[in-house]
Amino acid sequence: MLLAALMTIAPVALAHHAPGHGASEGIRAANSLAGRSARATERLMLLEELSAPTDQPGGVASLQSSTSLLGSLLVHPWLSLGAQFPWVVVQESGKADVTTGYGDTTLEAILTPYAEWLEHRVASFGFRASLPTRTFELQADPGKTASVSPFAAFTRRYAEVYWQVVLLSTLETRPAGWAWDMSGGASAGYEFGSGLSFALGGWVDTRMLAYCKTPAGSLEYCEEGRATEQERSTLATRGYALLNAAYSIDAFQLQAGVQLPVTPKRDFLYSGFLGAAWAF
Repeated sequence: MLLAALMTIAPVALAHHAPGHGASEGIRAANSLAGRSARATERLMLLEELSAPTDQPGGVASLQSSTSLLGSLLVHPWLSLGAQFPWVVVQESGKADVTTGYGDTTLEAILTPYAEWLEHRVASFGFRASLPTRTFELQADPGKTASVSPFAAFTRRYAEVYWQVVLLSTLETRPAGWAWDMSGGASAGYEFGSGLSFALGGWVDTRMLAYCKTPAGSLEYCEEGRATEQERSTLATRGYALLNAAYSIDAFQLQAGVQLPVTPKRDFLYSGFLGAAWAF
């Protein structure tokens, strides 16, 4: 099968990625925001994400696929509320059977002040919450994991050219303790008159702080990261090159993207997504 053919042998390890997903919360947010001005909106989206394993000690040792249904509704012209519901397929190293199950549900709120009047300069503020709804276990399982991620984005559009910057902060907790990561990205793109657009950019994830749970049940600062992760010391940084493409027909849009690590520390060999979205 396709998963088995793509799988490579690597030691089991867990980094700061969400269980059942090869990428960080920052990359997951970038995927779900792809093709939009990161603004309050009403839409329905089918998103397929794939990440390939790496032999890095701090990366994932499994081929992971996540198929999600995303939806958002405008509850005010400035504010949209949405959710992401993922079904996950994991081929773990050294395990013959494929693991499948429902993943962690993500809730999202995006506030775009004066959204009805903004077109060329769009500033938005958002909040993502990942809930521990996962129904499957991995060989080296981190346990129930939850996170909250406030973010801010600014998009500047010209006639055909646009650029965007995003800043995201993630506070994640699991039985081994909690950690704080900062993520940021910038991209620039070009829109053709035919509805086709391309964008290039970069993304950076940095571990800011981690507190580990001791055998006595208390929390203490751990510079090298929590027991369920490796290569996640304080200020450990991972960088990625981003390539996105989209094709729009009225309110319908097809999207695709690839993320390639550019730093020695990496969570995956490569990651990518395909999406189909309908704005209404």
